[in-house]
Amino acid sequence: MPIGPDFLEHRKRVIEDAYELVAAVEISEPLTVKTMNDLQRAGTYEVPIALRRLLTRYVILIMLRLLEDTGPGATGTTAGIAALTRVAENAGALAPRQHTAIDTALDELIDNMVADDLAVDDLKKFRHSSIGHSLIPHEPLSNQLHADLVFKHARAVIALVETIEKMFAANGVSVGPPAMEKPSDWKQRSADFWKRLT
Repeated sequence: MPIGPDFLEHRKRVIEDAYELVAAVEISEPLTVKTMNDLQRAGTYEVPIALRRLLTRYVILIMLRLLEDTGPGATGTTAGIAALTRVAENAGALAPRQHTAIDTALDELIDNMVADDLAVDDLKKFRHSSIGHSLIPHEPLSNQLHADLVFKHARAVIALVETIEKMFAANGVSVGPPAMEKPSDWKQRSADFWKRLT
C-alpha cells in the first residue's frame, strides 16, 4: 500500500519519541525508591537521585510530545499520537474503526492519569514552569509529580504506540525504518549498563 510523506513523517516522529521514552524509562528502572533508600543509607544518594530527577523531567517532556493535541502551531504541526492516527486514517493506513479505537484508548490513558493525580494539565504546567522555563507559577500544581507514577503512565503511552504499530503491520502497511524499539530490548541494555557500573 503506497503511503504518503505526511504519514511517514508523523510516524517517524512518534516512533523517535517512543524510542526515547522507552530508553529513558528503562534506564531509570533501577533507580527505584527502594534502591534510593539503600543508597541513602550507604551515603551515595545524591548522584542517583539527581539522575532520576533529570530522567523524570525528560520522560515528562517526551510523554507530553506524544500526548499533545493534534494541529498546527506557530512553528509547525504537532506530530503526537492523535495527529498520527488522524493522518494514518487519511492515508488508508488505519481503518476508521481503528482510528476511533486508538482515540478511545488515548482518552482512557489520560483518564487513568487523572485518576492517579497525574493530570496532563499539571504535566504541562510543570513543563512550562520547570523544564522550558524557570517560572514561579501564579498557581501551584494541584498535585506533586511522583516519578513512579510518571514512569507507570509512560509505559502505558509506550504500549499504545506499540498497539498502533501492530495495527499498521496487520493492515499490510510497509512503513520502513525506524522500527519500534521493544521495551524488553532496552530493559536488557539498561541492566547490562548498570551491571557494568557496579
